[in-house]
Amino acid sequence: MRCDITKRSWQPTPKPNSCEFDWGSVGVGRKGKGHFLCVSDATEPGGELAYGDSITRFRFRCESLSSGMRCVNTRNGHGFKVSRERYRFF
Repeated sequence: MRCDITKRSWQPTPKPNSCEFDWGSVGVGRKGKGHFLCVSDATEPGGELAYGDSITRFRFRCESLSSGMRCVNTRNGHGFKVSRERYRFF
């Protein structure tokens, strides 16, 4: 699961030397905690997910909250929460 946020007041961790592309998208995979991603493509803007609504695709669930977007791998509980003001991986 991946989330791109273009209008933000925070900065991602320093870009690793191994990343040749864009750094700063947040994501969570099948294993492990949420993390920053190195990506070479852009996502297409999707439909708006109203506050309180959620979407589930396979093992991943994202919920739109007034405090930000929270996405989690429902099998292991790892994920991220991101907003314009901050990010948190868990």
